[in-house]
Amino acid sequence: TKQERTRKELRHATGNILLQMEGPWPDQFSPGDKLALRAELKRPGSFNSPGSFDYGQYLARQDIWITGFIRSPFFIKKISENSSFFHKLRFYPEKIRVTIGREIDKRVSSKTIGLYRAILIGDRSGVSETVLEQFKTSGVMHILAISGIHMSVIGALLFGLFYRILSLSETLLLKYNVKKTAANMLEL
Repeated sequence: TKQERTRKELRHATGNILLQMEGPWPDQFSPGDKLALRAELKRPGSFNSPGSFDYGQYLARQDIWITGFIRSPFFIKKISENSSFFHKLRFYPEKIRVTIGREIDKRVSSKTIGLYRAILIGDRSGVSETVLEQFKTSGVMHILAISGIHMSVIGALLFGLFYRILSLSETLLLKYNVKKTAANMLEL
């Protein structure tokens, strides 16, 4: 039967999936939420012309093996599940970023929203090609990019915060390498 054939075609896979959806992301979902969704999945293909860009290989280098398309926000449901403290902590910076983006959308005029979002949270999707070209030509494109130096500063601040908090406990100082533990917390 058709169901048996489909079951035979299913294979277990691990890795990342690149999902796309037309339109804006629904506001009721935030970073770190566990979601169940319905999407059309496929393996990324490439044109087999010699010298052409190999999109499948590009995604594979990022550990993305499957791409998908969500047809409607109605195909996304939040799974109500209590997550751990570390899970919440891991997605906290991204939640702040989303909150800042929503505030920008409310308070800034429609002409400059894209520029504000690009400079403050690194979201260049609303910046027109003309403005991007002007930034490139003038040599200040780096203003619109969140670079490694920005991430290094954030990482150093978080390491200092974690180290300071862990150092408050005499028990932790005596039993564990607090610097190493603080550094490992950054990887969560």
